Amino acid sequence: MNLSVSALLTVNEAAHTAGVSPSTVRAWIHRAKRGTLRDADGNPLTLRTTRDARGRTLIAETDLLDIEYATRTTTRGRPRRAPA
Repeated sequence: MNLSVSALLTVNEAAHTAGVSPSTVRAWIHRAKRGTLRDADGNPLTLRTTRDARGRTLIAETDLLDIEYATRTTTRGRPRRAPA
């Protein structure tokens, strides 16, 4: 797959950017491929990935930011409560 985006991040870079663990990023990738990663409105989120020459998974930074926002603002499809 040829991605024409501003930045491609490895799983570790994506985890650092989003402030989560690399296993969380891998879980997001898995859920996105299954179609179960959704935003607050219930719309499926897409995550474009590709591999580099060393076999590492690369993620489009714009997709990562969308997913990070959606996962921080929803819990199982419902909006989170405001912090106390």
